[in-house]
Amino acid sequence: MQKKKWYEWLVALVFIAMVGLCVYLNVFSGQGEGVSNIAVNAAMFLIVAIILISCDRNSFAPINDIISDLCRVTAKIRDDAMNSHAFLYERYKENTGYAL
Repeated sequence: MQKKKWYEWLVALVFIAMVGLCVYLNVFSGQGEGVSNIAVNAAMFLIVAIILISCDRNSFAPINDIISDLCRVTAKIRDDAMNSHAFLYERYKENTGYAL
């Protein structure tokens, strides 16, 4: 399992800050909004949490996999270029099944 990137932690931190602000405004502000307002806000934050978790699994995770693959292949190509005294195109062209 990969460690989370900084932007994933930022999204989680912003969500927690939003929930904290909502709790403060509804519970501790002294306006006495009532249980129905708190229930509506809780439902909306639950929907937002589901959307954020879905984005993390369906967007952030595949992009992080692509980033790690590109970094790995870049390191392999750089290593091949440093150890070869010819153009790499011919070498890669001959080996169409070349595993980077």
